[in-house]
Amino acid sequence: MEYEICLEPSGVRFKADENQNIVEAAKAHHVAIKHGCASGSCGDCKGTILSGESEQGPFMPLLLLPTERAAGMAILCKLYPRSNLRLQAEVISGDIWNTEIVGLSKLAWNVLELRLRPEKPYPYRSGQYARMAVPGQENQWRSYSMATPPQDWGELVFHIRELPGGLFSRWLFYQAQCGDAITLGPPQGDFALQDNTRPLLCIAAGTGLAPIEAIIQESMHTGQTRPIHLFYGA
Repeated sequence: MEYEICLEPSGVRFKADENQNIVEAAKAHHVAIKHGCASGSCGDCKGTILSGESEQGPFMPLLLLPTERAAGMAILCKLYPRSNLRLQAEVISGDIWNTEIVGLSKLAWNVLELRLRPEKPYPYRSGQYARMAVPGQENQWRSYSMATPPQDWGELVFHIRELPGGLFSRWLFYQAQCGDAITLGPPQGDFALQDNTRPLLCIAAGTGLAPIEAIIQESMHTGQTRPIHLFYGA
């Protein structure tokens, strides 16, 4: 059975089957709801149920605080309609950026530094991430954080870890070459350097260092003198 989904405040409407989660149904109608992992692990697709019946599928429990649950918030990539729904959700730009691989270098046996040159400026903030289309795989996207603040020459830098069986990472490690094309969606994420003088406490592990590295570099390049403490686990 299909139901009508209305997103506020954009007013966007689309149909969703009872077996489709909200993010998946939106994609099928070329509506881009802000999201990241699409597996209930990151929380980027948080929204609020304003009216209607739905079923919330499993997700990482810490993504919603008790107060958020009480306020009707939900993880939209795991939310299934059981009636017409009215939701508060962020709709992002459907713009894409065509980029060219200009650098591939190993940082470790299982980590590559990927450098991309976009055909037009990519308007991101340090700490944000980009969604990359998996070459040759329709509707398959992967999310990676930029590892440097915005550069005057426009290059984007990413640290990619090889995952066993990973569609994108294995293509990157064993097939990709400089000159190959990669499509990006718009920058996403609210993790960014705040404009204040409070000390920075940064904790990261593995390639999760990338967005923090960008934030620390920006803090230093802009002449900020706040204390910065970094705890890193390889």
